[in-house]
Amino acid sequence: MLQTVILLLTLIFTPTWAQPPSRDWFLNFSDLIRDNKVDQAFFADDDDEEPKYKDFLNTPGMGDGTFTSLQWAAKMGSKSWTVEALIDNGGDPTLPHEGTLTTPSMFAAREGNSRTLASILSKIESPGAELSKVDEHGNTALHLAALTTGNAMAATAMLKSTPDHAFALIENNNGNTALQVASFYDSSGSFVSTLLSDEGVRESINKEAPNGRTALHLAIAHGIKDVVEILLKSGAKVDGVAVEIASEKGHEDLEEYLRGDGGEL
Repeated sequence: MLQTVILLLTLIFTPTWAQPPSRDWFLNFSDLIRDNKVDQAFFADDDDEEPKYKDFLNTPGMGDGTFTSLQWAAKMGSKSWTVEALIDNGGDPTLPHEGTLTTPSMFAAREGNSRTLASILSKIESPGAELSKVDEHGNTALHLAALTTGNAMAATAMLKSTPDHAFALIENNNGNTALQVASFYDSSGSFVSTLLSDEGVRESINKEAPNGRTALHLAIAHGIKDVVEILLKSGAKVDGVAVEIASEKGHEDLEEYLRGDGGEL
């Protein structure tokens, strides 16, 4: 009899927010995060008849149902104060996406959101270790920044977050470092220059990927003169492959310059 009474009392006084939220609840929270209105969510936590937002910050359910609150915020380019509010209320800035292994810092780097990225890294005890994490393709946050927006400020935020820059030398599944990726995709040279401000990156400038391509080879293939010049001034070595690539890609000015035939960049 006593056990029955206890069970009934438990059912009566267990708040509804202790139950898993509905899909609509997660969609509403996703919209608040996207619109940088998480303060409304945390204010609503005073209502015992609703699920507590703070209790589900690290539960996948945002967006398509697979993102945690911080992953979603970083992916959607939310403001730094939104990310900070989520972390301060219990959001885990180190949790990777269950499917892609993408962390909040990777999402922010991929979006080129340097302020949000800096905010995330400032809340992590070991940012160097965090930046050494890789996604399903072996890409670090630095790789993703180089691959997508090429925002040099994002690279600066990562390098400034920790004195340990070992993450800058990590190779992805294709055997490319962030410098090699940036050398192909950087259209202005600013991202490459930022990476080369690190001594370790400069020392690895002539590293070859498994296919034999160096950062210079990749820059020549893309034909961005500013990047080629930056690499050459930083110690990149010109070889026959570099000249051959310039010729194959039809970059005559680069070919003449690399051959030493009086061509200018």
